Amino acid sequence: MCKSQAEVRDLASATKWIRRLLFADMALCAVSWLSDIAEFRLLSDLGHAVFETQAEAIAAAGASDERQAVLGVLQTTMLLVLMVTIGRWIYFANRNANAQVGESMHYSPGWAVGCYFVPIVNFWKPYRAMKEIWQVSANPAAWRAVRVPGLLRWWWFFWILTGLVGHLAFRLGLQANTLPALQAVNVMTQIVDVLSIPLDMAVLALTGRIAGMQRQWAARQAAEAPGAVS
Repeated sequence: MCKSQAEVRDLASATKWIRRLLFADMALCAVSWLSDIAEFRLLSDLGHAVFETQAEAIAAAGASDERQAVLGVLQTTMLLVLMVTIGRWIYFANRNANAQVGESMHYSPGWAVGCYFVPIVNFWKPYRAMKEIWQVSANPAAWRAVRVPGLLRWWWFFWILTGLVGHLAFRLGLQANTLPALQAVNVMTQIVDVLSIPLDMAVLALTGRIAGMQRQWAARQAAEAPGAVS
């Protein structure tokens, strides 16, 4: 038997907030990418000594650094907000899924979120936890037999790739003290900004579809409940 319907939480509001934040993040990534391109051109100009005076070069570099610093703060803030918002959404989506089945799922609400922060296992367990949420949301009665869509695999592909490139860019940035090294870091940062857009789109679709499936299940449960008006 399914657990009590009272344990199910409507994800509509949380999903709307995630949608807004993801659209804002995509716009921010696009702006950051354009800024990265401008920075790369500046680094090239510095390497080719196109500035007439050292003062001009210093002023241009300072303006670029200031712009990049502001965008960096905005992106870091957006990342933290998204982590909290999506983490909360995953917690309740998993809790809803647990309420839909009469047997215990492999991942508890806390572990479905916590596995993202555990080294090594975060390369596969978050995917499995999200897969389980999808399967139960799609068909609680026979969830183990549910085939997951390509959307889930694309989401995880972009998540892993963006994380790896971002980590490498950060590590290289700590040691970059020459123009070629700074240009290499810049290119990798551009790649992260570009990859973040399809990643955001995948998260947008994934959260929307899971929330929709859980909402349909809750509506069916309400309609089938004793005393429900037909």
